[in-house]
Amino acid sequence: VTVLRYLANGMSNKEIAEQLLLSNKTISAHKANIFSKLGLHSIVELIDYAKSHELL
Repeated sequence: VTVLRYLANGMSNKEIAEQLLLSNKTISAHKANIFSKLGLHSIVELIDYAKSHELL
């Protein structure tokens, strides 16, 4: 959920990785998993999802 919130707030993979002390590749994998599991295809859809589920 943390990665989803950061992405929805407009942070880049690199910024999220630095914030969470993880690698950029790890964040990319989390992002791909989030998009896949939620059936999303864009950041805009991710933001809409986060807002509609009160994650922001």
